[in-house]
Amino acid sequence: MIERNRKQIFIQYSTSVILGFALLMLFTSCVGITEVDPANSSRSNKLAYFGNYVGQIYPDNPVALTGKKVTRADFDGYLQNQVIVENEYLETKCAFTQYFPETLDSSQLYPYTDTSVDECLVTLNDMNTNTQVLQAQNQNWSYPVESDEFYQVNTFYHINSLVERYLESLSFVHKYVHLESNMIIPPATKYNLVDTGTYWLTDDDGLTKTVKSYTNCFDVDDLTDLNASFSPADDSLCFGISSSKRVKMVQDPSVIYHEVGHALIKLMMNQRNVTVGVDPLSPGSTYFEAHPFKSYLGEIFYDEAGAINEAIADYFSYYMNKRNAVAEFAFNLIQHNYRPLSEDEEAHGADVSTTTEGRVSYPQFVHYDPTYPDKKIEDIHYASAIASHYFVALTNEFKNQCTFSATDEDTIHKEATDYMMLLFNETLAEVGDLTAKGSDLFSRYATGDFTQQNIYFTNLNKEQSYLWTQIVNPPNFRRFFRIFGKNILHYISTGLCPSFDIDESEKLLDDYGLLLFKSYEDRGNGLHSLAFTSHSFQDFAYRNVFNGRNLIPFTLNTQVNEANRRKSILISKNFLTLDQESSAFIIDGQTDIKRLLSSLTYEGENVTVTEGLAGPEYNNNNVKVSPGEVVALSLNIFNNSNSVMGGVQFLANDWDHMKLNNPTELYVGSTTNLNGLGSGDISGGIASHSPCIIDGFPLESEGGVQDSDSTMQGNCSHITKNNKLIDTSEIVGSTTYSKYDYDAPQPICMVQYRDENETKWVTQDFYRKYALGLEDSDCLNNPSMSGSGYNPNECLIRVLPGAAQGVLGKIDPQSTWSKTILNEGETKFKFDAGHLVLMEVNKWITPGTKFNCRFRARFTNCSDCFDEFNFGDAASSLQDYPDFSYAGHAPYKVINLQFTVLD
Repeated sequence: MIERNRKQIFIQYSTSVILGFALLMLFTSCVGITEVDPANSSRSNKLAYFGNYVGQIYPDNPVALTGKKVTRADFDGYLQNQVIVENEYLETKCAFTQYFPETLDSSQLYPYTDTSVDECLVTLNDMNTNTQVLQAQNQNWSYPVESDEFYQVNTFYHINSLVERYLESLSFVHKYVHLESNMIIPPATKYNLVDTGTYWLTDDDGLTKTVKSYTNCFDVDDLTDLNASFSPADDSLCFGISSSKRVKMVQDPSVIYHEVGHALIKLMMNQRNVTVGVDPLSPGSTYFEAHPFKSYLGEIFYDEAGAINEAIADYFSYYMNKRNAVAEFAFNLIQHNYRPLSEDEEAHGADVSTTTEGRVSYPQFVHYDPTYPDKKIEDIHYASAIASHYFVALTNEFKNQCTFSATDEDTIHKEATDYMMLLFNETLAEVGDLTAKGSDLFSRYATGDFTQQNIYFTNLNKEQSYLWTQIVNPPNFRRFFRIFGKNILHYISTGLCPSFDIDESEKLLDDYGLLLFKSYEDRGNGLHSLAFTSHSFQDFAYRNVFNGRNLIPFTLNTQVNEANRRKSILISKNFLTLDQESSAFIIDGQTDIKRLLSSLTYEGENVTVTEGLAGPEYNNNNVKVSPGEVVALSLNIFNNSNSVMGGVQFLANDWDHMKLNNPTELYVGSTTNLNGLGSGDISGGIASHSPCIIDGFPLESEGGVQDSDSTMQGNCSHITKNNKLIDTSEIVGSTTYSKYDYDAPQPICMVQYRDENETKWVTQDFYRKYALGLEDSDCLNNPSMSGSGYNPNECLIRVLPGAAQGVLGKIDPQSTWSKTILNEGETKFKFDAGHLVLMEVNKWITPGTKFNCRFRARFTNCSDCFDEFNFGDAASSLQDYPDFSYAGHAPYKVINLQFTVLD
């Protein structure tokens, strides 16, 4: 299959036992796409001259060109002469022009440059370090058909054609959203794409990157089949070859468009993560800031963001060739089918159609493989069909209902797909924004208004935004299509194409089961992190923004017309429970855990366990949680409803579920503090926490606490507004003391403590001091390893960063995921790493110690996981939870998993 560059780890399970039998590693693969048999080749060794910088290319794949399901890539008679690049080498500079108003207000704070040209593309034969960039011969790009040089020229031509087309669309997007739209919602597209360099991929210093593509991307010493892939780590494109050396990926241009599409998705996701502007505090000076991390649409393993990524990448093929199919040649050779983009395509094995009833809808089609419709496969490439079919259907609605500047089919396709690029760019720019602003309208450097520097409208705040964008509130089908639908409403229905109104939009979304939201949140729902007060876009109404234009937002959130909800069934989170027979699957085999750890990263860095206190060397493969082990577990969640649940997610990251017992005691429970802080200016002592009572657990008699004061930070009824962890800002004498913030989130696992009078649930810090007597150096992630990152409340059980969530594609009614995914006659299923949470277990834990870990769970088609009624705000009675709420329990079903550590 066509996919991003990724490594998958699968663990096979039986339904009758919870034991990892085999760990299979599948590397990036999409079995090759071949070259023609030399015996039937039209290859010529003579170089023909067709004009300066002209070469021969094939405009499409052999199936599309011939109209037949051919198995050999014979392009004889289908080659075209095209100008490849007016350059001596097979590389180019991307030229981008953003609209520059003829009359520009001289008092405008932030004028911008209108054009830019930077090196952006180069195509190479292979990844050998000695490989040279192909050079034109006498200004001629004509090479023998099917030679390595021919494929490099052809690949470069198609990549460059897509990039040029996309940059044209981006110029249209920039002009419309900033200078021609109704400004009811703040544009997410960067106001200044040129000066920030964000019309193309950049490095951490804001410098334009050159995307390298390789047409023979395989190791000559290892002829394992390689797929076409995009690597987000180094922004390279790899086009593989089959082990027989008869199939090349680059023989199918739709594969090329798909992979370049992944690169463009990353570009759109990260355009807001670079800031360049005039510094109002230093007239005449400029300011540059790049976020240290990058957003990407999807994690390594199965999740809905990854499925949307695949769908948009598929759409880029349609964008270029107007066909409702991807890789007819490539996939026909390797799996006897191709990837359809419309229900009318013959590739569908199921009974689907373009009627309301027949659409490929969510969540029923999450596991759908068109070639084997009765087989269940959890993979982003199959779940993507729901979104890709919707995107093509939406484009057809634009073509049928909108008024365009011309009547010819090519121009209509171009303008309709420009509308789609507007929707993609606006949506991806918002969900990928790690600055947490959501728009340049709230950037102090773009507006000169420093009162806005701590106002955030997406992804909590810039310090916690990576965690929020990737794990806590990622773009699942619900979040992505709510924002996408908001952009349809305000840029299409009330702007570019009024005939495609809100009801038309909602009905089409519902046809695909994607009307998963109740309001568009177009009023805004942001937060000022200093005052901890919410802000809506209305607070910025009529403010002079750019070029004399004002933001004029709605007073009310636009509500979904519930009459348009026919297929998009929403279910209460209360139907999520643990299976009564087995609450979780445990994996603790040494080989399994080592392989899982080898691929574990967070924020671009490898994740390590606490050496000497936990590690796979302690794992005993007894399918229990034992001292010293690193264990992987997956909750065995049961769907107690009568409808299908889609996108079930369980979270194990720290969250705000503990009460700070004394707000003057802000220091961590370290041995140093336990022995006394001595004389100094620190008022307070050891911070201690008690578990808040949530859904009746734990009882007061078990140590649970509750309060009614919603204004005091650190209390149960107050949810952290910043999710701040531990800092080391207090120094007494020569000692720096780690200190909790009032709002500090806490690890999910607490421990049962017994004395002669009572049994109660306590923090790990309390237990390790009063039951085990452990020093800081005996704690997981102790200060010698992590410095200020040390948290004594994860001294005994620590969830590893990068492995703090599990995502399950769908769960059938009255069933579990493990039973849902089984095909008829099967008794074993496979976990991939995306289904698992990894925890390290301190070797000093006494066997028999009981833990309770508070997981939070939700799912995409949930009726009460994402929005709330705000009765105190008549202007917005139904709105999405603000981002800070995802640090608490309100949007989730809290699932308590209890286990006893045993030898």
